[in-house]
Parts: sequence; structure tokens; C-alpha cells
Amino acid sequence: MLETRAKELASFYSKSERQKVPKAQAGVTTGRPVISVRWVDVNKGDQESYDVRSRHVAREIGGGKNDEFYAPTPPLEANRLLFSEAATCRRTGKNEKGLLFVDARKAYLNAKVDRPTYVELPAEVSRPGCGGRLNRCMYGTRRAATRWEDVYTHSLERIGFALGRSSPCCFSHQVRDLKLVAHGDDFTILGTDNDLNFFITAIKNEFEVKVRGRLGSGKEDDKSVRILNRIIRWTHQGIRVEADPRHVETMIKETGLGEANIVVTPGATNNEGKGELSDAPLEKAAANMYRSCVARANYLALDRPDIAFAVNEACRDMSAPTTASWEKIKRVVRYLKGEPRLVYEYRWQGQEDLTVYVDTDWAGCHKARKSTSGGAIVRGCPLLKHWSTTQQSIALSSGEAELKGILKGAAEGLGLQSVGMDLNTE
Repeated sequence: MLETRAKELASFYSKSERQKVPKAQAGVTTGRPVISVRWVDVNKGDQESYDVRSRHVAREIGGGKNDEFYAPTPPLEANRLLFSEAATCRRTGKNEKGLLFVDARKAYLNAKVDRPTYVELPAEVSRPGCGGRLNRCMYGTRRAATRWEDVYTHSLERIGFALGRSSPCCFSHQVRDLKLVAHGDDFTILGTDNDLNFFITAIKNEFEVKVRGRLGSGKEDDKSVRILNRIIRWTHQGIRVEADPRHVETMIKETGLGEANIVVTPGATNNEGKGELSDAPLEKAAANMYRSCVARANYLALDRPDIAFAVNEACRDMSAPTTASWEKIKRVVRYLKGEPRLVYEYRWQGQEDLTVYVDTDWAGCHKARKSTSGGAIVRGCPLLKHWSTTQQSIALSSGEAELKGILKGAAEGLGLQSVGMDLNTE
């Protein structure tokens, strides 16, 4: 850990990240005291193979409501479109394309600050009465993510990429057949071998990067890579993407359902959880546990369409969970215990159009009488997007609920089509 912290400090000073100044200067310049800091040490590996990363981060949390924390992230279906495009090009006889995964090292340190910012110095180099004035952004400052977005956007434009219109995280090259999705400091790129080689050379001239993996059919290409805690594999049948299974393990452990019986459906029945205590509110500790489990399940549902509806029903009770609410999330966990893994398969296929499927559950909520809109978008065989959302207004008939579901599906389809246009997919 001491070694990784020393490397982190070396990176700061190699980029002239900050300079020592009297702490009193912060109050004179900004009217605020210096920002406190702390070390964050994270094991990126496991208990058998440690891979500790240390970050010296600022704690610029206060300041009221503002948009300084905002930085765009791409929709999950943007990466799925790239996987689908790779599978389509392989089958249609076009130049085969591979997938490149690149990680920008110390990403925020590449962005210069745009306003005076003062922080505490780490204990390793601190001096009495001295603080640090940042020259470059530091992890934990409010403007860091936004400033980094500006840096990589301008860098990609210099290389020849065009910024997408519907999503500022999607890019397509104006000359070469390259498509790119940026998610923070992670870049996913689709292209031919020559074009990917061009990108690696060009991006290294902009900032320091690490090539996480390069998936393809070649002998020297990787066949598996982990990106955003998802495992992507290149197989003879197609591309497989597996959701992060660790969330399932955590939910089972937190709820204490390791010995519970497995169920084959995630949704609770209308009679489940009913009784004398069905409307009794949960105690504070139990309510916090419920919200934690539902939030984790809600994140997992982005990759698990099989639990999307059940998790949406559990989300209705987040503000005031009851004993009946607890039965809903318990059933989801018991289902996940029997189905802990889900793998998307992008099989080699010909050119396919987007197809949107929709359905509604009219007045499914017995308390609010609100309906639920559900749907999925596929491109041939692979699933690109799914949703299960509560309709905002109460539908007075099943026809009205179905109409709202159709409109929702049309909007989602047009949105995904716009992302495809940003990535210049056919």
C-alpha cells in the first residue's frame, strides 16, 4: 500500500498537479478554507491476488445544489450496439472488426483547473501552515469530471472523431471506420486491425493510456476482457457479455438468505406477504437494509431483464417500506440464488433492423392503481435494451395503458436509433 501511495504522489508531481502555498491564501482568493483530503485504497483484485490502487482524493462535497458534479455517461445500449455491430460485420463478409478496450491512466490529472482550488497536502509531504493550489484537477473536486470530459472530447476531435449529437459520449471517425464509446476514463472502440492500430498510436500522443484488451478472431487477439465489471468474451459462436455476478453474492449475504429455498420466478404473488403485519412499517435499520438491497437490485436489473419488473415493483416502496415490501425483495434474492448468472450472446448474424416489443400491466399496483410499461429492443437475436417503468398517470382503461406503452416503446426506439446514428452504424 505504501508503494502504491508513493506512485500516486509521483504522478501528481510529474504532472505539476499542485504547488505549495500558505493556507491563508485560500481564504483571501476564494473566501473558503482549504479542501480536506484523504487516501482511498481499493483492492481491484481478490483475496488471493491483490491489486491495490491508491488515490489521493479531495473532499469538495459542500457548495449547495449545482451542476458542477455533472459529467455525461453513455447509455448502456451504446456498448451493446458496438458488440452487435461487431457480430454483424463478421457474418456479412465485410472487413472483420475487433473490439479495443482502453483505459486512460490518472485521467483527471490531464485536465487543468478552471478556477482557483486549494487543498490540504498529504501527510507525507505536508508542512505547517501550507496547503496546495491545484494546477490540474484532482479526484474528488467538483469540476474534475466535467473538465476531463472536455479534455478527451478535444483530444478525440483532434484525432479525427466527430462528436455524437444525441450522446456526448459517442464518437465516430470522419475518415476511418472507427466507432467509440467513452465511459469516464474507459474507451470501447470498434474497428479493423489497421484502424485500431492507428487509434492506439494517436491516443498515446494525447495522454497516457493502458490497453486493457483487444478482442478478435486473430491468434494474437485476446478472447476475454473485463470492462466496467462486465466480462466480455470472443467465442466461435459470437460475443458473450456476462453481468457482474458479485452483486448477487452481496445481496444473498446481506439478506441472510444463503440457506433459503430457491424460487423459479422473481415476482411476488398478490397474496405473498399479506397478513396482520403486512402494512407494518419496517424499523429504521431494516428499512435501510431494504433500500440498500433494492438499490443494488435496481443496478443489477440494467443487465438482468428477468428481474426488471419485480425490482420496479419493489422500488415503489422505497420511501416507506413495510413488511410486505420486504417479502418482495426477499423473493428477488431467492430467485437470483437459483439464477446467479446471465450471459448476453451476440451471435454472428447478418444485417438486421431494430425491433421494438412492448407490453403493459394495467393497474398492476393495487395501492396506487398505476400501470407499468415494459419493453425490449433487439437487433436480430441479441437484446440491446429493456425497461420496466411505472406510468406517471393513472390509466382509466387497458387501451389507454397500452397506448402509453406503445408511445414509450416508440420513444425508446427512436432514442436507440439516434445513438446508432452517432456511432455511424448501419
